[in-house]
Amino acid sequence: MATAEALRATHTVDERVRGVADQVVGVDDRVAGVDHRLRDVNDTVAAVHDGVTTVNNRVREVDEKVTGAVTDAQTIKRQSPSSYIAPDFRVSHVLCRKPVVGEPSQMALPTRPVHQP
Repeated sequence: MATAEALRATHTVDERVRGVADQVVGVDDRVAGVDHRLRDVNDTVAAVHDGVTTVNNRVREVDEKVTGAVTDAQTIKRQSPSSYIAPDFRVSHVLCRKPVVGEPSQMALPTRPVHQP
């Protein structure tokens, strides 16, 4: 009789251990799924970072071109008599058709790089 009770208790414990093992396997599967999704998110973040870097580099290039154009315009203006720039002059690659006379326009380009405050 004691042997039967011990066997029954062992069987009950064995069933409980199997239940715990099944739960652990279920948790392991869910963790693996989360790990896969985190890798996807990490790849997406890396792609966004690359895109932002590309845009930042492009903005820097445009800023350098604008700064160069402003410098060219200021040089031409200083070399022109009576602050007058004749029609159809070129500042870098931009064709300007309107003469600039007198005081600077309110629309004058800034003399500092665009990305600086």
